[in-house]
Amino acid sequence: MDRSLLEARFGKKFVALIDDSPLLQRDLRALARLKCRVRRWNGKHAAYSKTDINDRRNALIVIGSKGTPLDKVLQFAHEAYHVLKGFTPSYPDPKVMSRAQYLASSIAEETRAVMHEARVAEELYDKGYLVPARHLRTLVELHRGGYSAIKAEVESSMASISNESYRDTYGRYYDQHVAALGRKRLHRLEARKVVCSA
Repeated sequence: MDRSLLEARFGKKFVALIDDSPLLQRDLRALARLKCRVRRWNGKHAAYSKTDINDRRNALIVIGSKGTPLDKVLQFAHEAYHVLKGFTPSYPDPKVMSRAQYLASSIAEETRAVMHEARVAEELYDKGYLVPARHLRTLVELHRGGYSAIKAEVESSMASISNESYRDTYGRYYDQHVAALGRKRLHRLEARKVVCSA
């Protein structure tokens, strides 16, 4: 991944923070091998990523322009986890995965991404950076209760992109995708009826 491009989009401090985190350096090398694109989202304080779990090449990470360089780096760490190790399909197939399975998978993946973000925050804290209290709280929860404590935190928190709970966000996404699949199937059936009647 082109470091000068990251510096141009997010600033020197962003790149310096990545340099101080061995986990992020490893992630950056892996993202470069996948030819992952990193974009800036002007006027936002949120981040998201897009990838196909079956073919992770040419993934996309988008980070908001608002917030401190440390906020952006921690968002980058979170989204890097989704791109590199995410296991929930972007487009769930209701024939293969029920809504409950999709929600459980999404929450589990989100939990692991938050844990990765907390580990990066810990590395930066150990290097002397002032890490925001919310990240330190997550780090304490990680050390106290591990995966189950972070999962409980994720289930009770709000998604940065939608300002609703993660369960509601992923449930809505599943419902919208299944409804769109239903409309496509209906259109195909109607097209077949037209062809058969002709």
